[in-house]
Amino acid sequence: LSKFTNLRSVVVDADSEGSEILAENEVNCQAKFGDECAVLINIYRLEDELWHVNKINSFGRGSHRDYRTVMKNLLELGYPRHPAMRNLVPPVLDRIQEELNISHPVKETTVHLTEKHALEMGYAVELSANQKAMTTEFLQILASHAFPQAISETLWLSSARRMDQKQLS
Repeated sequence: LSKFTNLRSVVVDADSEGSEILAENEVNCQAKFGDECAVLINIYRLEDELWHVNKINSFGRGSHRDYRTVMKNLLELGYPRHPAMRNLVPPVLDRIQEELNISHPVKETTVHLTEKHALEMGYAVELSANQKAMTTEFLQILASHAFPQAISETLWLSSARRMDQKQLS
């Protein structure tokens, strides 16, 4: 890719007369030596039944002969949405275990992705006999202001810095 300059992507309405250009993306950054592929745009459709286009302009490894590296890059970018969202569950469970300071792993009970691409997750915390007396303390930690901040930080780091506290509920 380093040989190519002035990369650009164009989305055209093939059904319109004259093939109307719907979106255009000039790539301002140059591919580095070793980059083999480019993800330039994302086209998707939401509940409003309209098509949306986002500029991405991400370069990386992978080719038409081996899509595994390209797919890994796409997952890091958060695409496709459902597998990428499911990949956020293990780091969140690990962070809950860390915040509660417990030895047993936290287990997912449900993982659901809504129509609006929100991740809803249920989890269970297994307590040993000596930890049952600390139930009130655990509930205070879960209800504290610091707990959602810790989960937000984990999502931020695990999602290639795509999510933040505003997206948590």
